[in-house]
Amino acid sequence: MEEKVIGPTDTTASLPVGGALVVRLPELGAAGYQWRVSRIDSPALVVESDRPLPPGSTAPGGEGMHEFRLRATTAATVRVEFELSRPWEAAAEQQHTLTVTVK
Repeated sequence: MEEKVIGPTDTTASLPVGGALVVRLPELGAAGYQWRVSRIDSPALVVESDRPLPPGSTAPGGEGMHEFRLRATTAATVRVEFELSRPWEAAAEQQHTLTVTVK
């Protein structure tokens, strides 16, 4: 199966049915910020995994990445919304929207 990896500057992606999309977004987990999927507007794309990756350096407070693995189940155009926030705060610090075309 095809696997495509994208980052924070990507806003569109396309993949075949059965393919996987890996989305990596930078986060400051040490400061309490965490990415989450806030909305997927179609069941054609499902979240298989959602996990923080360790910081690239050993310096305290280093920036890490958050990795989401999404699997395409049927053909559709799907909008996925991500939010970066602290669990104890109501408003999101940042948002990222991705449009995925599954063929």
